[in-house]
Amino acid sequence: AHAEDGRLPWEGRQPFLSPRTSATVTRITCVGDSITIYGCASGPTMPYPQQLQRMLGDGFAVSNLGDGGKTMLKGGLCGDETGCSGDCSYWDQTTFLSAIQSHPDIVTIMMGTNDSKECNWLGKPDGDPPGGGINFMNDYIDMINTFKALPSKPQVWVVLPPPLTHPPSNTSLPPPFNMSWHVINEQFAALQRQIAQRAGATGIIDVWSALNGTSMDPALTCDGCHPKDAALTIIANTIANTLTNVAAVK
Repeated sequence: AHAEDGRLPWEGRQPFLSPRTSATVTRITCVGDSITIYGCASGPTMPYPQQLQRMLGDGFAVSNLGDGGKTMLKGGLCGDETGCSGDCSYWDQTTFLSAIQSHPDIVTIMMGTNDSKECNWLGKPDGDPPGGGINFMNDYIDMINTFKALPSKPQVWVVLPPPLTHPPSNTSLPPPFNMSWHVINEQFAALQRQIAQRAGATGIIDVWSALNGTSMDPALTCDGCHPKDAALTIIANTIANTLTNVAAVK
């Protein structure tokens, strides 16, 4: 999955603010982590926000404000199998400021994958009791409310992140980056629904189930976590179908 320069596919990718500025377009801001900014896309037109733009067409302006490695937790740490250190909270990034300033009509938030890392979920960032998701819930509700309070009064959607599995190359290996299979595949569905309900979010977009949950084919990813093109298409489709169905009902 490494590029020729040794970097992972999503490393060094810059947030994309849609250049469409017409007052008549519906502005969608996609907030997320490496799965949003790039995942294991084959090229810059294939991350799910860019695919979502093509699916929805000229009446929409989709901005990709993913930021690799970032957490919903305000005290979230950067980390992988080798350990954790540094500030990896989405709240502290210029990407979050760009999202706030993007005048969104719709915000989709797909976060939590990096929060599931052992040092975040079972360590100090998430607080007590360990593994309870208390700080994660409070910080997520705070972010939803932050977006809801913007002058543009956007819809805010909680997107359940994709399933976590083992690397497709080796079924005996654990999931990558010290991420938790249990948290992503067993805790998040109920916890993130609870968060959406408590915060008065517009609704849930269930990407996890669209990718077949714990039965997801690991070959849809490059490493057990990051989706390749076909999975990114499913994500974009799931979001597009939800948003257009809601628009049709209104």
